[in-house]
Amino acid sequence: YQLIEILIMKTMNNPTFAARPSMKNKQRGALSAELAMVIGVVVIALIFMVSQAPNFRYKINEARFLSQANEIAQETNAWKKARPNFEGVTITKVCEEGGLNKSLCGSSNDGRATNPFGGDWSISANTGSKGLFDVTATLPEDAHRIPSLANSIASSTRANCNEADGCDTLATTATSIKMTY
Repeated sequence: YQLIEILIMKTMNNPTFAARPSMKNKQRGALSAELAMVIGVVVIALIFMVSQAPNFRYKINEARFLSQANEIAQETNAWKKARPNFEGVTITKVCEEGGLNKSLCGSSNDGRATNPFGGDWSISANTGSKGLFDVTATLPEDAHRIPSLANSIASSTRANCNEADGCDTLATTATSIKMTY
């Protein structure tokens, strides 16, 4: 019995088993280092996301632009009804029919400042053939995006072009895209 007590006493006083408190001291900074690494990764991810925001916004606006152009083309065809051609068609007339979304028509049914890039929508009969119509979109604030948008919309025009270059039913200016349907 005394032998067990002596062994217990030696074990308790033995410095090799007293390492636990010093291990705690060695690990005290580990949590701080891990936290700093996590914060660093989160900050880098946030910086990346913020730097890509204009590209994400453009892609969303591009999709909305294509959708709006197609909706206008579809509703303009519906406006024609039994008319022999598109002579006299305007965005105001198509809006008054009630088929177009109010966000496309605007408060005055004139299509002003209603496209995703802050520009206007307009509709007119095609000058070469009244059996066709033109949808024009202005892009006053994003003129540098016109070539990209023109390539995106080219396949939905009358000629079903692969790209804007050489497309007879698509014309661009410095601030607008004119699509023929």
